[in-house]
Amino acid sequence: MTESTTVKKFKINDRVKRSNASGSYGTVKEVRAETRNVTSHTEDKDRHIMVSVHWDSGTISYFSPSSLDLVKE
Repeated sequence: MTESTTVKKFKINDRVKRSNASGSYGTVKEVRAETRNVTSHTEDKDRHIMVSVHWDSGTISYFSPSSLDLVKE
């Protein structure tokens, strides 16, 4: 199983950064499952999970788990 198909597990208060861009770090505030119609059985299962991140810059945004990396402190 490759990293892109592995569902990453995030917990509240984990420190994260975007996996494909440099920039500020953030803190996980919420992890939730999104409900939607599934038209393909080959879609990544982590697309149904949304992670709410409160960035150090003060903004809040939602990402799929595959778009985030844990930060070791």
